[in-house]
Amino acid sequence: MNELLKLIPLLYATIALAYTGFLDFKSREVDPKLWLIFLVPGIPISILFNYYLGDSILSLLSLTLSIPIVALTYIMYRLCMIGGADVLALAFISIIAPYTPGSILPTLYATILYSITPALFYQLYSNMKVCRVTSIKCMLSLKHSIEAERLLKDPSFKWWLIDYSGGCSIDEDKETIIAKASGGNLKTILQASPGHPYVAHLSIGLILAIILRDYPIKVLIEALLL
Repeated sequence: MNELLKLIPLLYATIALAYTGFLDFKSREVDPKLWLIFLVPGIPISILFNYYLGDSILSLLSLTLSIPIVALTYIMYRLCMIGGADVLALAFISIIAPYTPGSILPTLYATILYSITPALFYQLYSNMKVCRVTSIKCMLSLKHSIEAERLLKDPSFKWWLIDYSGGCSIDEDKETIIAKASGGNLKTILQASPGHPYVAHLSIGLILAIILRDYPIKVLIEALLL
């Protein structure tokens, strides 16, 4: 019964990530107030089941190890490499569910690791909009050369990010970015990349972290040591 109680913070975090991940996938926007709303009952849940009824030392250690990752992603946000919702999602996981029972990895580490899989599939799916499946080089590319008019008018590229050094293409309006980057000439070829719904990726990563824990990593380590 005690082991089941330890899973409550993880389940709560999963519900929060699933909802915000859906919003991120649908509109690429998650209201920062939502994280505060989820934190209000989440913090007492974390304190009770992680630190009072759970392993307080392991919870604190995992939280401490997660702080540098959250700090690094905040720097990436300031450099316009990721969105603010991604940073808040990582901080939320660290606070609410710092560790997964039976795993040697902090929950945040495992979540990020497993989120690579949905991110890879999303990238390949997005690349299919501009690539032939037989073109391996194109399918593995992170950026593509696309006409400004197509980026502006084709709904397939609604969430794509424009490579533009004059501002932050994550936070700025897409039409404005295209106008600036193309100089008003819609025939200009621009560099663009798929805008990933990373909170959605993280929600899948969290579910996989709960189910798989660190078992695949242990198997890989054992295989390398043989």
